[in-house]
Amino acid sequence: MLGSGAVQPLSSTLLWLSLNAMNAFVTFSQGGNHLLVTGYTLGTAVTLITTLYKGSYAFAKSDLPVAGLVVICFAIWQLSSGDAAIIAASTAAFIAGLPLIRLYWHNPELCDKLTWFLFLTANLCGLFGAKSFAINQWVFPASALLYAILLLSVSFRKKSERTV
Repeated sequence: MLGSGAVQPLSSTLLWLSLNAMNAFVTFSQGGNHLLVTGYTLGTAVTLITTLYKGSYAFAKSDLPVAGLVVICFAIWQLSSGDAAIIAASTAAFIAGLPLIRLYWHNPELCDKLTWFLFLTANLCGLFGAKSFAINQWVFPASALLYAILLLSVSFRKKSERTV
């Protein structure tokens, strides 16, 4: 990110940080497997700091719907159980990532496949490292694993398959 010249949607990064932090807090408070999502929270915070430091940020069209998802997730967290908050935040994080899948669909060469392969591997380890089949153990790593599989699948398309 530091040397790539890429532009990061600033508000999307803030929203992902919110969703990851909520997921980490709820999972931790329920005694769940919080290390993976805590790592994502810290990683997103580093991305945000790097983005601000480099001044390489923009506002994306997808930011407003993602902000709505964050508000809905916090409302679910306050009005319902921690399990419902984990499911809502994991689903919202998946939905928030759809614009990136769309970008890689149209421009597969932009995908850093090693980074996303490591993301996939971390989520696979998180899923297999679950202590039980409780929601606070497996929902976040499973949704992130599915996201990584979709993202990598799209990024390995051949250029001749690309739509214009």
